[in-house]
Amino acid sequence: MRVWKSIVDKAVDQGDAVADFLTRSIGKSTRLVFMGDDCHRDVNPEVAEGHEVSFADGYPYLIASTSSLNELNKRLSEPIPMSRFRPNIVVEGLFPWTEDLNGTRLTLSSGHVFQIVKPCDRCKVTTIDQDTGVMQANQEPLKTLRTFRRIKDTVDVFFATNAILEKSSSEPVRPGRVTLDWFSK
Repeated sequence: MRVWKSIVDKAVDQGDAVADFLTRSIGKSTRLVFMGDDCHRDVNPEVAEGHEVSFADGYPYLIASTSSLNELNKRLSEPIPMSRFRPNIVVEGLFPWTEDLNGTRLTLSSGHVFQIVKPCDRCKVTTIDQDTGVMQANQEPLKTLRTFRRIKDTVDVFFATNAILEKSSSEPVRPGRVTLDWFSK
């Protein structure tokens, strides 16, 4: 099985009964697979050597801030929810786009420490309303993001940031204080 540029050769297929149900529900041939302990997929070693990701896009964590979403929504004719970007950690209290800063650590009150490794380039999935499954004809938010969130000489637009777990904690991740600190590799 291929996930972007990665070959995932030990994914465990969950069987024909599940595949038949999903195929009927989705309307096209579908299989469900599981990534067990003996299955490994590395993140880009040029960005974060020695770290793994499962079937997520490219990195195990996507961090977004409410202030960045608020800044984007000021520019849109209709505001969009954070769910359009599918982050697994949402932080409050930062200046807009602070989460972009490579070379920063984000420490949660629970003791988990995340290393910010790469701004997240966004695709057309962000134009799909998560409640209805309908793609927006106006191509928002990508259309607006292109006006101010592009890196020079690229076609990519960015919102949120990819991260890796640098230090784990036995405490659950929950609402609380977040701190940022800068480091050099």
